[in-house]
Amino acid sequence: MANVKYSKGQKPIHAIAGGESLHYTKWTLIIVGAIVLVMGIAGLPGVSTMGSEPDWHAVLKIIVGAVAMAVPFLDKHK
Repeated sequence: MANVKYSKGQKPIHAIAGGESLHYTKWTLIIVGAIVLVMGIAGLPGVSTMGSEPDWHAVLKIIVGAVAMAVPFLDKHK
């Protein structure tokens, strides 16, 4: 492997993939989970008049959103 000099602020891809990006991935999963959870709650009958979807679909969104928000907190990888 060649000696590569990185300018200020640059890091090798393996350093990004294993470290700092994991922090952003966790936050992204929390945000996406929250959005899916809110969409599921809004899809429940009687909660919103914006649209309609099957009850099972709204419940599934709530479950997936809750799991997506819980996974980063339960992950042992730090």
